[in-house]
Amino acid sequence: MNPDNQTIFLFSSCQRDLYKSDIYNALAYPSGYIMHFRYRKKWVDEQLWDATSWNLEGKDALVIAVLAGEDNNPKFFPIREGRLIKILKEGDTLHIYFELTPYWANYSNSTEDFDASIKKFPKIPQKIKGDYWGGKFISFGNHSWIDFSLDPESWNTVIENLGKNNAFKQGLFYRVIRLFDPSSHQAIPITYLYESDELTKGYHLEGGKRYIFELAFDYGKEPPSAAEENIFKIESMDLIKIMPCVKKLGFRVDTMRCSLSSEKTFWGQHTFITTKIENSIEGPYLEIPFKIERSSEAYLYGLMILSGLILISGVLDEFVSTDSQYKFIIKLFGTFLSTTGTWLLTSYKR
Repeated sequence: MNPDNQTIFLFSSCQRDLYKSDIYNALAYPSGYIMHFRYRKKWVDEQLWDATSWNLEGKDALVIAVLAGEDNNPKFFPIREGRLIKILKEGDTLHIYFELTPYWANYSNSTEDFDASIKKFPKIPQKIKGDYWGGKFISFGNHSWIDFSLDPESWNTVIENLGKNNAFKQGLFYRVIRLFDPSSHQAIPITYLYESDELTKGYHLEGGKRYIFELAFDYGKEPPSAAEENIFKIESMDLIKIMPCVKKLGFRVDTMRCSLSSEKTFWGQHTFITTKIENSIEGPYLEIPFKIERSSEAYLYGLMILSGLILISGVLDEFVSTDSQYKFIIKLFGTFLSTTGTWLLTSYKR
């Protein structure tokens, strides 16, 4: 089979917490973020398993939530489009890396029965016996019949369709709307953070600058009775401060806007933030990486201090006698400072 015109169907089930978290996260991460799904060989379409030697990078992917329908038969909910970045085999496991696009499955204006259309494909999850699901959870398909939308309201319609299922009765959905620079109102895009890593993308921030981080929340139904006792929390690591970082969850639909400040750095440094819901409410758990670019101000101050130390070491070298036991230490210290200063000057990207 030639996969040139095929889409990769990525099914994720609500029957296990690990797979359900993939559904939550695929709806939460911003456009451009690279997600990682894993499938055991027995759940992979045989043609796709054998096709990993072909060039599948750049192919369209479709994330499909698999929920329990009538008599526990699988019911299918397409949620979001993606683009395949890399496909790897390790033993009997297939690793799928794909980039999320801004396109949501559009349930509001479509006349297509998404569930019935997916059931026409042969390699899909199926009820085998009792409550057990078998079949294939990753396969070739086609998604040209699905209406996609960039409208943020399409995200809410996806949530409302998922929220009708009992699997998400204790769940809260949220998503990253954007991160932007308030001085220019320009959104900060998700980009690659490491030159040698094609599988990790995040945000580049300028050191010593303030940004705005926005999120949207939707239960897809009435919130659980204990919702007010729970909180949503953003935790930041070194180099990033976020205020506010906590939100109570007694609402039906809401948004949150936070001030995100990056610290001044002498070196370009990597860090991350996490988002989670505490206590009894289910939801996404996000880990978003950042690279804080060194600030020009901190860099120049550092060079000034280093230059002063080099000057001091030179003066000390002139005043200390040749036979002094400190002569060698001062010369060594001065050489180290001079070498470090030269390296910093030549490596600085203006």
